[in-house]
Amino acid sequence: MKLADWARKHGIDYKTAYRLYRSGKFPRPTEQLPTGTILVHETPTTTNNAALYARLCITHKCYE
Repeated sequence: MKLADWARKHGIDYKTAYRLYRSGKFPRPTEQLPTGTILVHETPTTTNNAALYARLCITHKCYE
């Protein structure tokens, strides 16, 4: 994602994000393209969410 988009998403001004980038204190991995665009690489977040789908049949037909 572009630096400006990242800054907008996190509620800070673009200039502040750029200053962090220039000083090397940016909290995420970044790269600058040959065109000058600065890309921010979001770190993948892992969650321990699980989904369970179960069916229970309580009629006598299920036991046959």
